[in-house]
Amino acid sequence: MAQTVADIAESMGDEFIWEESTFGGYTLESHSTNNSTLSKIEEGGWDFVIMQEQSQLPSFPDVQVEGSFYPFVASLVDHIHQYNSCAVPMLFMTWGREEGDAQNCPNWPPVCTYEGMQELLTERYLNACDQNAAFCAPVGVIWEDLFTNTDISLYAGDGSHPSAEGSFVVASTMYVAMFGNNPMDSDYAGSIDASDAAAIDEAVWNTWQNNPDVWRQYEKTEVGYTIIDNGNNTYTIGVELTPFVNSAVIEIAGEQTTIGGEEVITISITQDTPFTITPNTECPEVVVIEDLLVYDGDVGVEEQSESLVRIYPNPTQDYIKVVRENSQSIQYEIIDLTGKVVKSGVLQESRLELSMIAEGSYVLIIEEGKQTIPLMIQR
Repeated sequence: MAQTVADIAESMGDEFIWEESTFGGYTLESHSTNNSTLSKIEEGGWDFVIMQEQSQLPSFPDVQVEGSFYPFVASLVDHIHQYNSCAVPMLFMTWGREEGDAQNCPNWPPVCTYEGMQELLTERYLNACDQNAAFCAPVGVIWEDLFTNTDISLYAGDGSHPSAEGSFVVASTMYVAMFGNNPMDSDYAGSIDASDAAAIDEAVWNTWQNNPDVWRQYEKTEVGYTIIDNGNNTYTIGVELTPFVNSAVIEIAGEQTTIGGEEVITISITQDTPFTITPNTECPEVVVIEDLLVYDGDVGVEEQSESLVRIYPNPTQDYIKVVRENSQSIQYEIIDLTGKVVKSGVLQESRLELSMIAEGSYVLIIEEGKQTIPLMIQR
């Protein structure tokens, strides 16, 4: 498969150099203690480190996946980051068996069909990517598209391993996941029929364009950020780092502040104020963010003050107490530093439970932006 990736890359004017640590039937748990695997990671200098779990394991019941899959993805990703500060961990999402997993079907009915097995594989691989900020090569998703909508024979005779055409699906997907180029521009077909190769490349590229979520690609050196307008010309800026960025420097009006994690800064302005966010990273192609805080003049401080609330404790662990000017209920939202709402509702009591929210930095928004309060949850 790796050689086919190299052949596709060469036909596109790209270069693919690789080494392997592959053993039949191995699990990621086995790789996590295997000297050959670990020593290759420790060589450093890799652009990508690709991990594939044993083909059945991620489709097992939740308790087995939680104990035998997710922890060892995390262990290997940590090892990759330790020795390769700019290498991208990538998960190779596999495919379901043609007739489902007959071996485990009697005790775990969801895998009795191809469709059921594939659904679980897709879900678990994407979960593992989310948990570890890993890229995904979604071979299983593209395999399902081709298996359902074409007559291309993807399986070898055992209904599990790939045919030559199935191997081409893997290679084309891997090429796109790493290089991001359209494989339809390649005339390479290897040992399979040129029309099948063209159909496979088209399916891969359509998924790249139309279903980007399954690739779990993310920027390595461009941090995420959120600007919250607190009113009265006061803004809160939150920064979300990546595994490749240890910290970032926010510069506003000549003053620099270093952000080392999920933190926020709050600033009041008296005029339109540009700012920059510069990631601190050893990786190339650093993206410096430039944006503007807009001055609104006088914005009705008296009207805003009527709805002001105070919260304590802050930082907190599992709850906050909310002190209000009156006993009326208020609408609230809690958002994370990406702008995602993690909790919302109507506050009718003074205690707001936060035990279901993960540790980190958030912003509490009162009544559609009338007041915003930075909130830190620490455990």
